[in-house]
Amino acid sequence: MAAYLQFDEVCKFFPGVKALNGVSFDAHAGQVHGLLGENGAGKSNLLKILGGQYKPDGGRLLVSGLEQRFTSAKDAIKAGIAVIHQELQYVPELTVAENVLLGRMPTRFGLLDKPKARQMVADKLAAIGVELDPDARLADLSIAQRQMACAPGCSCVTGRKRRWPMTLSRACASRPRTGSRKSACYRAATSKK
Repeated sequence: MAAYLQFDEVCKFFPGVKALNGVSFDAHAGQVHGLLGENGAGKSNLLKILGGQYKPDGGRLLVSGLEQRFTSAKDAIKAGIAVIHQELQYVPELTVAENVLLGRMPTRFGLLDKPKARQMVADKLAAIGVELDPDARLADLSIAQRQMACAPGCSCVTGRKRRWPMTLSRACASRPRTGSRKSACYRAATSKK
């Protein structure tokens, strides 16, 4: 089975810095990956390329076998990619449903269709096994529940059936194990070639 998501020799450079240099890996649908590495290893840069915030300077990003060059988060979302960042961006006074569909709320006769929004989000949460009330205010939820509330956002936007977002969670190892103390991304970015 072909990988849903592929990074092929992806590179990202900033003035005087090789942030990513030849990063490659595959992920299949239904898998969850954690990106581990020290500060400066390139985790955030890779996710920003995936999420459309940065453009790669080299290499290819493929989704479902098709090369993608996202120019915005909206482009990534249309392709079924949602990146849930460690630093959440949400409106705590709004409900789960309102946050998931922020800026994309369904309307009926020019007015917000809250019952439809509630049902859309309830269906998506149930489909990915998340037990959250779409009417719950985010301010009343734990951090973990807030992160789970972000997960269905992209599939609600696309409206495609049976297509769920590929989610990559960023994780940091506070104490790397013995052996290599830095990730391959970091080693590649700091090597003198």
